[in-house]
Amino acid sequence: MTVTMMYAGGSRITNHFSTNTTQSGAMTNLDFYYDQTTGMMVQWRQETIQTTGNVQTNSTQMMKLTSSSVWVIPEFPASTIVPFFIIASSVSLIALGIAKIQQVQRQSNYSPNTFSNS
Repeated sequence: MTVTMMYAGGSRITNHFSTNTTQSGAMTNLDFYYDQTTGMMVQWRQETIQTTGNVQTNSTQMMKLTSSSVWVIPEFPASTIVPFFIIASSVSLIALGIAKIQQVQRQSNYSPNTFSNS
């Protein structure tokens, strides 16, 4: 979905991606906003609701761009900057995803190496 959002320096046209997952009693809602012109991630939000028995834990994590020199006319070709930001954003998202999966596994006492002999 394409939406106009306010960021450092004014309004930007962004591409919005949203996903919801449920795993091991945890429901996670993720929102990503990418600047349409540069491809750079400008906002991220993760909301997690973990239910264990009668206890429910809610957490929200957010990141939003507060300043940038990317939107200033560059002194060198933007074609060299954009791929770097795309790769850096992708690596960051993968690292966050791995960290979240490990957190959920620790919370649910899940061990992929534990087998039961029934």
